[in-house]
Amino acid sequence: MAKSIEEIRVRIDEVDAEMRALFEERLDLVYQVAEYKFTNHGEIFDPKREAEVVKKHTEKLENADYKKYYTEFIHAVMDQSKRVQQAYIDEQDTKMV
Repeated sequence: MAKSIEEIRVRIDEVDAEMRALFEERLDLVYQVAEYKFTNHGEIFDPKREAEVVKKHTEKLENADYKKYYTEFIHAVMDQSKRVQQAYIDEQDTKMV
């Protein structure tokens, strides 16, 4: 028997809650990366690393039909990470002036 729309939405809400927790954990790590890059004068954008991340994770997808969508998703996540890192570094630079 097919699930009702309500049951599906409940599960989507549960997945969203898991994603929210993972999002916060990821941003905590992004701030750590930003701090490291600021301290060590590292570049925010590393195209080789980004390509490796996309390749590594898209290869592990269980449903290959989702590859295009996951690739877009992971690029959006990485773009946001770069913006967060840049904001952190800009803030640190401002404090030093």
